Amino acid sequence: GRGLRGRGRGRGQAISFVLNRNADYQKHQQLNEMVTNSSTIIQNPVETHKKDYSLLPLLAAAPQVGEKIAFKLLELTSDYSPDVSDYKEGKILSHNPETQQVDIEILSSLPAMKEPGKFDLVYHNENGTEVVEYAVTQEKRITVFWREL
Repeated sequence: GRGLRGRGRGRGQAISFVLNRNADYQKHQQLNEMVTNSSTIIQNPVETHKKDYSLLPLLAAAPQVGEKIAFKLLELTSDYSPDVSDYKEGKILSHNPETQQVDIEILSSLPAMKEPGKFDLVYHNENGTEVVEYAVTQEKRITVFWREL
C-alpha cells in the first residue's frame, strides 16, 4: 500500500510544477495580449398599432372647425405617377360655406425630404449651399372641397 502513496506524491509534485509553469506562461501571454471590446446595440422596432380608419363613419356634412378627420388624397409618387395616399389625419382650421372648401392642418407626419428628382430645381447659392425647389410640394396646410374627402 505504501508504494502507491509514494508514486502519487511524486507525480503530484511534478504535475503541479507543470501547471504552475503553464499558468505563468498564460499570465505572461494575457499581459502582453491586446484585447478589443466591441458592443452591439440591438433595438427592437417600435410597435405601431395601425388605426383602422375604414371603421370610421363617412362625412355626411361639412366637418366643424376644430374637428379631427381622417382622409386620403390623390398625390404624385416619387416617380411622378398619381396615386391615392394612405390615410392622413388632419384638423379642420376653417370652413367656407359658400365655396364648400375647408382648410386642413395635416397632423400625420410628413415623409422626410428625398433626393431631388428629375423635375425638382436645385439652385446653388454663392456661399455653396443648395436650395431645392420640389416640383411636388408637401404642405402642412391644405385647402380642399370637403365633398372630395
